[in-house]
Amino acid sequence: MEFLSESTGILLACCFGFACFGYDGGLFSGILTNKLFLETFDYPNDTMQGQITGLYDLGCFFGAIFTFIVGDRFGRKTIITSGSFIHVVGGAIQAASYSVPQIIVGRIVAGFGNGFMTVAIPVWLSETVPAHKRGKMLTLLSALNVSGIVFVTFLNFGMRYIKSHFSWRFPVAFQCALAGGTMVLTPFFPESPRWLIYRGYNDRAKRSLGRLFGADPDSPEVESMFSEVFVHVEEEKKIASERSTKDLFGKDRLHNLRRILLGAGTQFIQQFSGVNVALYYLPVLFQNSLGLSETLSLILAACNSVNLLICLVIACLFLIENVGRRKLMIWGVIGQGTCYLLVAMGLVAGNQAGSIVSVAFLFGFYTCFGLTWDAIPWLYPPEINSQEYRNIGASVSTATNWICNYVVVVITPIGVANIQWRFYLIFAILNYSFIPLLYFFYEETRGLSLEEIDQIFLRKNPDNELPVFEDKKAEVEHIE
Repeated sequence: MEFLSESTGILLACCFGFACFGYDGGLFSGILTNKLFLETFDYPNDTMQGQITGLYDLGCFFGAIFTFIVGDRFGRKTIITSGSFIHVVGGAIQAASYSVPQIIVGRIVAGFGNGFMTVAIPVWLSETVPAHKRGKMLTLLSALNVSGIVFVTFLNFGMRYIKSHFSWRFPVAFQCALAGGTMVLTPFFPESPRWLIYRGYNDRAKRSLGRLFGADPDSPEVESMFSEVFVHVEEEKKIASERSTKDLFGKDRLHNLRRILLGAGTQFIQQFSGVNVALYYLPVLFQNSLGLSETLSLILAACNSVNLLICLVIACLFLIENVGRRKLMIWGVIGQGTCYLLVAMGLVAGNQAGSIVSVAFLFGFYTCFGLTWDAIPWLYPPEINSQEYRNIGASVSTATNWICNYVVVVITPIGVANIQWRFYLIFAILNYSFIPLLYFFYEETRGLSLEEIDQIFLRKNPDNELPVFEDKKAEVEHIE
């Protein structure tokens, strides 16, 4: 049965959204060194630069929270399309800005829309791809995220040779094209069959399965796939009907609270590993902390983004599904903590050799991050949560990402200016502190269907059992 066209289309629609996510993440690292931008906004100080950059993340946080409230009501596609439209509006406001309040409003609006997309896109993709491809597909989203960073880094570098306000307005406006790609493409592809069944739209679910597999909705193959997912979803709904919301904090057969916290924990750890200390401000850090020229700082930032992309592609092709999530997370924080420790030591030296060490291990940090922590926090929450709580779990984890991101982005220019090398040392210690948490509490999900992941948590309550389909066909796993 044909699966390529629909799955490729869904992936393409998702990739535009995550490329936009990465593009915005790297956009202001170059804009904040643009003299015409600084002149337009009356040379904002470190605190105001942090707010201009960070309030985007606050908008993303509230967008994720709003998706928590309405996501399961309207479905994956509606949320993604709405979010991308809101992002386009916010990008247009930013590109037309002439004052700090105006650009802040645009940043918040764009962030609100991006909060929709970063919650719903991984969930939509995870529910419409085969289990054995899910890790690679979701890791590819992260690769597109980094591709957005790479593109905007080189775009900002090229724009510095243009001596007009076009040099910053065009890069700011280009985010609208990426969000617009997701907005235009998403309506043409199937909704998640699992969500449709969960909401009682059984005929639509069969049509969706038929489209995904290139089969007639009434064919025996589609009927078989529909029946297996229907049984599982109905069993989850039955479990849900037997408990109240307060049971989430008490005896819960599926351990949903723990699963929500595990997913959110990956985003917390990613942000407080210190990734956005450098991602948002790398050219500024090279200039202010290491005394490098603007041109060299932008070149090094561009090279670093390419390095990050290469490492993420390696993770996608060879590591995520072969090594597994848990081992990569543990080795990642060990490597990241060591790199930031050496960055701090290089800055303490205060000479040219020390600066070389610091630059080298900033690159080393991103090598470790790209190989391990870049993709997993976007892959793990949709996997680890049950059908009933998948939207909620994804919303909570994404909201955690954005509120932590906001905190880190706002404090970074202040921290670097006031405590210098000690700021990097703090993040080295944080990375090391995450090791026991990951070792003792996180479950491996490599190669497991979503139903099999449910079984991991059910086995912690031996008397409970969901239906286990021992005789699964490979094609059935697409909706798992």
